[in-house]
Amino acid sequence: MDSMADSASTRDQPGEIHAETLPVLSFLIDEHRYCVDARAVESVVAWREPTELPGGHRRIWGVLQDRGRVITIVRHPFSDHRSPVHSDERPLRTLVSPTSAGHLGVVASQTFEIEALLLRRTPAHGATLETPRGPATLIEFESSASEIVAA
Repeated sequence: MDSMADSASTRDQPGEIHAETLPVLSFLIDEHRYCVDARAVESVVAWREPTELPGGHRRIWGVLQDRGRVITIVRHPFSDHRSPVHSDERPLRTLVSPTSAGHLGVVASQTFEIEALLLRRTPAHGATLETPRGPATLIEFESSASEIVAA
């Protein structure tokens, strides 16, 4: 999987014009639809409550350990106050990606299959992409990690 993550990190700069097929993994956080470059996702793990960090960054929900990795779980990629709602009908799952700041996890209320999107421009973090399931906001794990580290 490392070679897939490496190829995702060497993508063209946002806005460059070309034709690219981007494999995306779509998911929901509550009722909001997001997507990530599927090549950047190392694993999707079953929900476990993260351990909170006293005095931690407001966007960090906590950390958890999985298969020898310490994963920093973010509350919400574009907000510092929302966390997905957990219920027995919709168990949460965590999308995990290696970043320059360590493993980052985004908690999803629901995940969907990987779909290929044909793009004419390299999208930027936060861009709205039209997926077969409807519009979705693109999350780039590396950008999210950089935002948290910089704050």
